Amino acid sequence: MRRVRITVAFIPVLILFVVAALAPFLRPVLGKRLWVVIAGAPALSCAWFVSQLPGVIENGPMVGGFAVSEALGVDFAWRLDGLSLLFAILVTGIGALVMLYASSYMPGDEKEGRFYSFLGAFMASMLGLVLVDNILLIFVFWELTSITSYLLIGWVHKEQTSRTSALQALVTTGLGGLALLAGLVLLGQAAGTWSLGELISDPARIEAVQNSPLLPGILVCVLAGCFTKSAQFPFHYWLPNAMAAPTPVSAYLHSSTMVKAGVFLIARLNPVFDGVAAWSTTLTIFGGFTMVFAAYMGSRQTVLKKLLAYSTVSSLGLMVFMIGLGAGNHYALTAAMAYLLAHALFKATLFLVAGILTHETGVKDAEKLSGLWRVMPITFFAALFAALSMAGLPGLAGFQGKEFLLKATLDAPSWVWLLWLAAVVGAVWNVMIAFCVGWKPFYGRRVETPVTPHEPPFRMWAGPVTLAVLGIVGGLAPMLFAKPMVEATVASISPPAATESETYHTAAPSGYELVAVADDDGAHAGDGSYSDGHGYPIAWTLDKLLLPKDSKAGIALLSSLGAVGAGLVFFVARATWRRATAPAHNAWSFGPERGYFASLDGVLDFAKWQTKLLQSGYLSRYVLICICATIGLLGLALFRGGGLSALVPAIEQQWSTLADVRVFDGVLVALIFVGAVFTTVFRSRLAAVASLGLVGYAVATVFLVFGAPDIAMTQFAIETLTVIILVLVIYHLPAFLQLSTWRARSLDIVVAAVFGLVMTTLTLLSSSSTVGIAEPISEYFGQWAYLGPGGEAPAGQLTGRGRNVINVILVDFRVLDTMGEIVVLGIAAIGVYTLMKLRTRKPPPGPPSPLNDRDPMEETNVGLRRSSNVHQEQPA
Repeated sequence: MRRVRITVAFIPVLILFVVAALAPFLRPVLGKRLWVVIAGAPALSCAWFVSQLPGVIENGPMVGGFAVSEALGVDFAWRLDGLSLLFAILVTGIGALVMLYASSYMPGDEKEGRFYSFLGAFMASMLGLVLVDNILLIFVFWELTSITSYLLIGWVHKEQTSRTSALQALVTTGLGGLALLAGLVLLGQAAGTWSLGELISDPARIEAVQNSPLLPGILVCVLAGCFTKSAQFPFHYWLPNAMAAPTPVSAYLHSSTMVKAGVFLIARLNPVFDGVAAWSTTLTIFGGFTMVFAAYMGSRQTVLKKLLAYSTVSSLGLMVFMIGLGAGNHYALTAAMAYLLAHALFKATLFLVAGILTHETGVKDAEKLSGLWRVMPITFFAALFAALSMAGLPGLAGFQGKEFLLKATLDAPSWVWLLWLAAVVGAVWNVMIAFCVGWKPFYGRRVETPVTPHEPPFRMWAGPVTLAVLGIVGGLAPMLFAKPMVEATVASISPPAATESETYHTAAPSGYELVAVADDDGAHAGDGSYSDGHGYPIAWTLDKLLLPKDSKAGIALLSSLGAVGAGLVFFVARATWRRATAPAHNAWSFGPERGYFASLDGVLDFAKWQTKLLQSGYLSRYVLICICATIGLLGLALFRGGGLSALVPAIEQQWSTLADVRVFDGVLVALIFVGAVFTTVFRSRLAAVASLGLVGYAVATVFLVFGAPDIAMTQFAIETLTVIILVLVIYHLPAFLQLSTWRARSLDIVVAAVFGLVMTTLTLLSSSSTVGIAEPISEYFGQWAYLGPGGEAPAGQLTGRGRNVINVILVDFRVLDTMGEIVVLGIAAIGVYTLMKLRTRKPPPGPPSPLNDRDPMEETNVGLRRSSNVHQEQPA
């Protein structure tokens, strides 16, 4: 492992973010040459990552970064090993080709710069996700991919379909992201580190996680996040709907970025949970079902992008399925990573081809296209070889992954034939889908299309052709790039504690070989596989594969060829197949996607009901709800806390102090009581304000009598201002009318009485209880307000140095609270000053209105007098 102190590997992420931020501003400056910058930045990044591949394979991972907060254990660290390097090359390499494609796909769009900005930010977010080593930073970039994909999926925001699809993707992956955050936090707590590198390379930490009581919660939360991101059943529905995005987004989204983020994290954490039965079983079941189910759903589609979308979901299920089988099965891990690489090549090619077909013909349905190979030979070349690779024909990259897949199912410890059958069935339908996209639009008699088809510009076909050629090279000469990349990736996701055995064979301290090295004549390698004499697995070479010496390899080969043949049969009879399965397909309309919309509608309906109940517009109801809630909470707390048992002693204690009550105190209490009663019975607003002021002045007098003159002065000032303001405001208002029924008033009386009893009980209990209090808080403030206990403060201890305890509390003990209050008052003063400075614009002169000769208040009073004494209160 090589440690680099500076963030070398993270520089491409920063560059891509900068280019994304500048793209809208560069568009007016560079014009049509903008593609050089937006495609050049990821291309150079890809070249740098490719140059690091030999060093990573030979010397192990590169790590680096710097500490952000040592106290919290958070650092900005990155890790460049086989897995992150494979993803980094795919993200930047395919990203550069997609950017080049987009520059010709969307020429002249007024928002072209913004599109490049969103797509570049999406690319940088995914690249950051695969490079960071800190567990918490993984979540940050994870959510950035969700946000940027939301912007891209909803790019055509004027269409309802785009907005709905974007929101669906964001909600589904966002909820999964919240679950993932919880799982990652639990994982960091159980492992005792926030560094993924330390975790996956330290057997002691892995053992601590596997033996932790937090393990079930970690597994549930992490897998929920990964399954939603990578569209595993039952969260698969959002991915086909994401086809509302432009074709460059679809190609990039499905080939190498967001949808593979879940697969990436599952593979990254595989060394941690390797050997945990719940981990492998869950991945195998959900991945296997998703693989078969999505392939079936795709076999019924006719729209080009829908066909490819469901095949992507099936492929993602295949990768998860293989990682689940990877416990002690090197073929399974190899299958997952080899197929991941091949899938990125052929799926990006086919999506770009689908975009070309739609762009050049105006038709999205594959069944309405044919005979295009004559006018689009270059596009046909890319589509054909990408489709053959997806079908798994020998000599192409997709063949390697499918062979490892079938061999891995045959090496499974249990349920062998069921797993093998699932792999074969999924492969059959994917072959059918491949020919529907890569062959159907090009062969046969040419049909008329809304747009006269022709070969697209160079920047549109350069990407598909490049990826198709790489798929051919990866199949015929895997040792050039496919084999070393997959080997390095498998080494990085294999458990660190594995020793030389039938399953793992130590190659170097940094990782494990895929298979043991055989003799020069290609003899048996000792682990159920064969080598070509150079240490390559049998599936990497074509000559030995056609004549396998192992029964399982022979079954895998026959299964693969049989799947291709069966897929061709389904392709020829596709119309019959779709008619025969129509009833079952229609029944599936009640599946998980229906549940998503039902839950979303349920939340909205509940929100409407709750808003209608709580936000009625009536102030009286708001006050009633607040008081009832307070009664319920306080009453429940008093009952459960057993405080009511001390109520009788508290009453007796207070009763015993009645002898100390002076006549003046009784008069004040009587005034408060009388004022409160008369406030509720007076029909005149002025009389009610006067009664309310009597209550306030009596309370202020109580403060004055019991030694709090500053509080009394504040209270007197507030009461005076309140009375003056209320009198000025309501002087011209009409007299009180009876706006509530006797039932409503009866309810108000009951609620007020109960609230008074609850508050009285709470006051009696609090004044007579000292439970849990060493000494009254007033004594603490009294001591520390001036010099501290004993008249002298300890060394280093600050005191208020003030004799007025209230002032010291406000200025020292509650300084932030006081500062906040001053800020609020300042803002209010600015608002009042602004209102006072405003000048009301006079209305233009015009003919006199019939109401101009009458007092508006008189008109209002007349209307009120004509109304009934008992009627419904209108909302404010």
